[in-house]
Amino acid sequence: KEKTMRGQKFKGRRDYLHSTTILQGIHSTLGIDPANCRKIDFSCRKLTNRLCRLATFPEAPPADRDIVAEYRDADHHVLVIEGEERISQRVPCPEAEIISRCRLDGRSATIAEPASDHSAFDCLIAACKHLLFHIFPGHTGQFVFIRAQLDSMPRFPVTVAFHRMISNRYYQAIVSSAGAKDGMIIFGERHDDRH
Repeated sequence: KEKTMRGQKFKGRRDYLHSTTILQGIHSTLGIDPANCRKIDFSCRKLTNRLCRLATFPEAPPADRDIVAEYRDADHHVLVIEGEERISQRVPCPEAEIISRCRLDGRSATIAEPASDHSAFDCLIAACKHLLFHIFPGHTGQFVFIRAQLDSMPRFPVTVAFHRMISNRYYQAIVSSAGAKDGMIIFGERHDDRH
């Protein structure tokens, strides 16, 4: 059965639904406590400025062109499906506040504690993006989230360490939380002036 996803608002100046908004929308709509999630595989396939709905697997999947994101954990498997209606609401973006708490150390970045009420995933995304701009200072595009595979939702302190480039298009980092390896995250690129 399909459900309208909760909390769909643009963050800051973005003209697309942010990955953290999508993940929080999935958890909120399905009543999932992120702290209890295990074996997480979350990927974003395309950017969207339209309201989305959730389709629970194993229902017949929609056309690939309509799939915005896919989420799995040990107990759930859902697709985020693009709708027709445009998103009209906007909220402030917490990225600057999160980055102010980020400690860079060569090819890694650590956030010791959350900024305000931001989730560990908010912090993970902001820290990884900040790290990539630090490692690749001449980069002219925008780093965008592609995929995260995590044993559990990160716990503080959360650290991302750059691991490798894949096909000169993707950037992989290792995620550690509370001092133990927790999984990996991949970013790609978007080359225009929108953040």
